[in-house]
Amino acid sequence: MIATLTDRYVAELSRLLPARQRKDIERELRASIADTVDERVERGMTPAQAERDALAELGDPVLLAADYTDRPTSLIGPHHFGSYRRMLGIVVTAGPGVAIVVAVAQVLYAVPLWQALVSGVTAGLIVSAVVVAALTLVFAIIERLPRRAAAWEPTALPDRQETVGGTLGGLAFLLGVIALLVLSPTFTAVTDAEGNAIPVIAPALWANWAPVIVGIVVLAIVFSIVIEYAGWSIPIAIVNAAVVLAGSALFVWWATHDLFLNREFFAAIGWDPAVPGVITVVALVLLGINAIVEISGGFLRAVRSNRARRDANAVRA
Repeated sequence: MIATLTDRYVAELSRLLPARQRKDIERELRASIADTVDERVERGMTPAQAERDALAELGDPVLLAADYTDRPTSLIGPHHFGSYRRMLGIVVTAGPGVAIVVAVAQVLYAVPLWQALVSGVTAGLIVSAVVVAALTLVFAIIERLPRRAAAWEPTALPDRQETVGGTLGGLAFLLGVIALLVLSPTFTAVTDAEGNAIPVIAPALWANWAPVIVGIVVLAIVFSIVIEYAGWSIPIAIVNAAVVLAGSALFVWWATHDLFLNREFFAAIGWDPAVPGVITVVALVLLGINAIVEISGGFLRAVRSNRARRDANAVRA
């Protein structure tokens, strides 16, 4: 069954409402939209145009949900709060991802399970706090720029068949990997004869490439915001492909120049010297698969967005 614009609008709004209010507001909203559409059809509009105009008049469902629940939006402002809320829901997923990565890494370091869990949760909370603070600052600045956001259109509603996380799914994974690089020297129980920590990641990676790693994270966040505002298009998909290929090439460089895994770590825990090479090959294969998925997914979303824009223009005509 194909979801109508009204179905998508109500679904987007309902997920933001408290459970106790959801059914009543849904029923009231559907009745109001139906009445408005009927009135416009009686005046000579087509049903599709009448529905689109009725929903456009209601505005962004995120802002309407905030009105229903009396939630303040003044920090970011009404023009960008909807985008901010959606972006926030995506980037905070980096916290649990980092927690899992750090906890697993701790177990591999032979750290007791309870300590590994505490370390993972701590790292996840730290990353979540930093990401939320950075995103809030970025949107607060954008809100105060002299230009105004374009008027919201019903065509901006996400399709039920596509999750928002699919658009920026690589961001949380990227932050998790970066966190592993940064936390690797700290969260390790393996030491040399003098008591110095031996991290699993090559120490030279963070020491020599810190500005580049930080820059990658900043660019990833900026690119995510650009996609949120501009939407997917063929030029954006081409840029996305270039970024993915550049990042993959950089990782290949690290892997082939002993800047990925620390061989001293595996020697210290008594593993076969060939293990780092095997892990590196597996990581490169997974990286290649991820690159193919990210690039092809970007072009598919661009094609779908172009089709949606054409459909919206056809309705207006």
